[in-house]
Amino acid sequence: MAPLSGLNKDAFRTEVWKERYWELCAEGKTWYDIVRTKQVFNPATGTFTPVIGYKMHSGVLK
Repeated sequence: MAPLSGLNKDAFRTEVWKERYWELCAEGKTWYDIVRTKQVFNPATGTFTPVIGYKMHSGVLK
């Protein structure tokens, strides 16, 4: 992981959540964070996406 500097509170928090996502993903434990935060990390965009009301590519609303 590249060193982090010059980040505001929100940007730092996002970077911590990204690192947490990758760590827990390798352990198969991301489900609990997804349920608690109602967000999932989208590696394609590098952002967190809300899971409530998410529309899948197939058009099915989950």
